[in-house]
Amino acid sequence: MSAQIRQKGFTLVELAVVLLIMGLVIGGLLATVPAVLENQRYRDVRQALARIEEALSGYALANGGGLPAADTNGDGVADSGQGRGTLPWKSLGLDPSVGRFDPWNHPFLYQVDANWRERPPPAPPDTVSGLRVDDLSGGRLTLADPAAPVAVVVSFGANGVGDGDNGDGDSRYTADRYLDGVFDDEVRWLSRYVLLGRLVAAGIWPQ
Repeated sequence: MSAQIRQKGFTLVELAVVLLIMGLVIGGLLATVPAVLENQRYRDVRQALARIEEALSGYALANGGGLPAADTNGDGVADSGQGRGTLPWKSLGLDPSVGRFDPWNHPFLYQVDANWRERPPPAPPDTVSGLRVDDLSGGRLTLADPAAPVAVVVSFGANGVGDGDNGDGDSRYTADRYLDGVFDDEVRWLSRYVLLGRLVAAGIWPQ
């Protein structure tokens, strides 16, 4: 009877091999967890930027076509006359989980064209602040004034600093694919023509 039991059980060597294999499998799974979490953060930030764009369009529809000024003191409220700062998420009516910080707990950068800030767009509805978005090679992704973007929103990604042209304080921005150690920002811009189309459809512009 005892011989049969010994034949059915694991030897110490077999048990060690099983434990080794289990350790390797679990270690491999644990190694992938940070990458999975980071990928989810990038999916989350893209969804947040899409909602921010919707909120900006809704704000314009509710305010005669004008977009909010930037927030410059971190309270989430637009500060009149300010073209560049953080996103005025309270003024946009956004939940703080969406508009206050990105998934890495960094505030969103926001810049708005002066001709569209806090007032209906002029006729013609030109842009004047020189907002532009390029790729990493310097190729332009947007038109220049008078048909430049009316607003740009940036998440600085995992490293929390502006990559490319996103951290130098001017009106030029960089949008491109993720490149490890080089570029991890997410950028969304609101097209003048997209917003104009929504204003025209709502009968808000031209007045």
